[in-house]
Amino acid sequence: MSATVGSDSGGGRSVEIMLGSDSGSPRRARRFVTDSLHRMGLERHVDTASLLVSELVTNALVHARGEIVTRVTSHPDGLRVEVRDTSEVAPVMHARNVDSETGRGMLVVSELADEWGADPGPEGKVVWFELRNHPLRPAPVSEAEHVLAGFLPRVVQQAPAGVLLVDLRAGDVTYANARACDMAGDVELPVGIDAWARAAELRTPGGEPLDDRDSPLARVARGLSVSGEPVTVSASWGGEQREVRVTGFALGPVPALRQHALVVLLETAPATVGAQDGDDALRALRDRAVVATDISFTISDPHQPDNPLVWVNPAFSRMTGYELAETAGRNCRFLQGSGTDPLAVAELRRAQAERRATTVTLLNYHKNGTAFWNEVSLSPVLDGAGGLTHFVGVQADVTARVQTEHEREAAHRAEREARAEAERARVEAEQARAAAEAAQRQLALLAEATTLLSATLAAGAEVERLTELAVPVLADWCAVDLVDPSGMPYRVAVSGEGLRTEATAAAGADPVARPPTSQVPTAVNKVLRDGRALLLADLGDDRSAVLTDADEHGDPRLRRSRSAMVLPLQARSQMLGAVTIVTTQASGRRLGAQALDLATDLVRRAALAVDNARLYMREHTVAEALQRSLLPALPQVEGLDVAARYLAASVGAEVGGDWYDLLVLPDGAVGVAIGDVMGHDLAAAAAMGQLRSVLRSYAWEGDPAALVLDRLDRLVQGLGMAQLATAIYARLEPATDEGRRLLHYANAGHLPPLLQRSDGTATYLSGGQSVLLGAPAQGERAQAVEPLTSGATLLLYTDGLVERRGADLDRGLGLLRSTVEAAGPAGGPEALCDRVLADLVGDRLADDVALLAIRIH
Repeated sequence: MSATVGSDSGGGRSVEIMLGSDSGSPRRARRFVTDSLHRMGLERHVDTASLLVSELVTNALVHARGEIVTRVTSHPDGLRVEVRDTSEVAPVMHARNVDSETGRGMLVVSELADEWGADPGPEGKVVWFELRNHPLRPAPVSEAEHVLAGFLPRVVQQAPAGVLLVDLRAGDVTYANARACDMAGDVELPVGIDAWARAAELRTPGGEPLDDRDSPLARVARGLSVSGEPVTVSASWGGEQREVRVTGFALGPVPALRQHALVVLLETAPATVGAQDGDDALRALRDRAVVATDISFTISDPHQPDNPLVWVNPAFSRMTGYELAETAGRNCRFLQGSGTDPLAVAELRRAQAERRATTVTLLNYHKNGTAFWNEVSLSPVLDGAGGLTHFVGVQADVTARVQTEHEREAAHRAEREARAEAERARVEAEQARAAAEAAQRQLALLAEATTLLSATLAAGAEVERLTELAVPVLADWCAVDLVDPSGMPYRVAVSGEGLRTEATAAAGADPVARPPTSQVPTAVNKVLRDGRALLLADLGDDRSAVLTDADEHGDPRLRRSRSAMVLPLQARSQMLGAVTIVTTQASGRRLGAQALDLATDLVRRAALAVDNARLYMREHTVAEALQRSLLPALPQVEGLDVAARYLAASVGAEVGGDWYDLLVLPDGAVGVAIGDVMGHDLAAAAAMGQLRSVLRSYAWEGDPAALVLDRLDRLVQGLGMAQLATAIYARLEPATDEGRRLLHYANAGHLPPLLQRSDGTATYLSGGQSVLLGAPAQGERAQAVEPLTSGATLLLYTDGLVERRGADLDRGLGLLRSTVEAAGPAGGPEALCDRVLADLVGDRLADDVALLAIRIH
């Protein structure tokens, strides 16, 4: 950036500066013009000239994209400012009524300059304006101080940002909004800008006091623009430092404020200080804050007859349909009509007479005659001496809100009428509600009982939960007696308020393992014999019918029992026991027919749960016995170390279709088998047992491995022994003189065996493959042979070991091989089985697993 100074032929002075093409050019142009006019003695034109040159340079910056030269020339009648750029396109100026984001700058130039134009140049164009030395007419200070505040009575006066109005001639703060007053404390206006900054304890971001000459506020007081410069303030926060951004600019274009500047102090977090260019922020504040806002503003002059409107913004025109020319000089009563509430109008008049702020909602009319509800906020504007200068009005169309309120009022009236009607039937409603609440409590209890009683298959847990449900909802004390296979009752659970005894853990086990009840109350014996419930609404002193001496000794409160009932615990035509429920004098409750009905339903559900638990235990016992019979005991075979594991994933029967077998054949060979029948239940286990027995028979005859599986397949398909099954059968031949053993094996759709060699490496035996048992086959089944040396381990397994839902089978097979190799041959088959199950299954058993490991000596 460079500047030159010279003289023109008319005796004036000329100054020129070359600007860059970056976003700081408008700011440098304003400073250049401001300093030049001060040196030329043309201070009166500083505000207007700095504003207009900013518009021209910004226009050149946006449209020319090249070097920009600004020239200032003084002459006896005023001054001339020229902006030269590299574009030949003339600037555009829109009409006044065009709502456009572009072309506004030239509209400002045409309004404020005495003369302007655009001339073509050798390498672009020159846009210029001239200002004449017209006599100055200073605006009264009181008017200048408060016109701006009247524009935005809510946004400026009550906003969280501090707002100052600065008199550029005296360098004084003449107006401060509420937030600015909070910053500086009790400072009487007007006051010098530097004194105000000291009162607010403004400091640099580093904590140093502000320089009175170069601080942001001091530069604004000299007519310069400041955009978002950071300072810190602490006076209004009890000494706590807060960051504040200072933005300020001269208000030259506003006639009443031509010698004033506006300062905005906005508290921001450092991270939110935006990257928006300062000039754009100032332009947005200047052009949109008042004129383009969607909030309707009006200014009226109370010093003129009938307090007429002197200014309305475009939002007012859009809302009412009246333009500024149609409203100026008229009282706002032209918006009123026949439907306007006189009381609301009277409130506005009183507020004006008392010079106070008020807000009313009244019916107004658009220019086209349609009505709308208008919320009017009227605020007086006072000068420094407390004198009234203007009234500012903020209007909002609240038609939708008022209509909603009217509808709400209508609904409230209907509600009040309905409430009065309901009050007349209060007694009936109370009775119905009490009955509904009682029914709801009963339904909630039964629903909770169903959930709790179905959460376990242990008979002891079922009866314990029954007692916990009965106390305290139904009664104060509850006991459950079950009958043993001989029909003798025994106490299994007791529950009372503050008393809990655990149910006998083995409620379905041998009764001799439990202490029998020393005394059996007569009511319990009667219910067990007849199968009908007993209700004793008033026990009186005869408690022995339902209680024993041990009961009263365990809970002394039972000596003051009030009422009781005994109910049979019966399911599927089988008497399981009896439930005794007692209330005491302490609670004051008395059992009746309604409580008996609820208890009967509750006990019936508990009886089914207890019977289901017993049935499950029986099935569990049968399943365990079947499992033990189906899984063979591994024989001791000379020259072999053998280990096997079986894990069942089925929750119910705990058996499945996976199986393994190992038998010594008559010819000295060892038969090895493993398989998997489709299914995970008792049917699959039964089919597995049949297949294992048949395979043993065919293997005993000494047939080759492929023939054994082929014969087994024909039998499966012919007799329908199983739907589908996989299997591997292998013959491990006797050792040769060299110590080797040959493994002849056939695989019917099963996962391949894994062979761990003596050096610890492992490989899958993929030979001898054929289709599943039960599936149509073509031709004879294949057979393969593998030599086994001393120290080798053969591992056979089922798919539950390596398959996982949604996972790749190859990944599971790879994990199995790496686990076997990591385990090494040193530990033997038992350790290998434990290692494989720990690494591949752990506690995530999702399917049955059979595992057979054979090590060659």
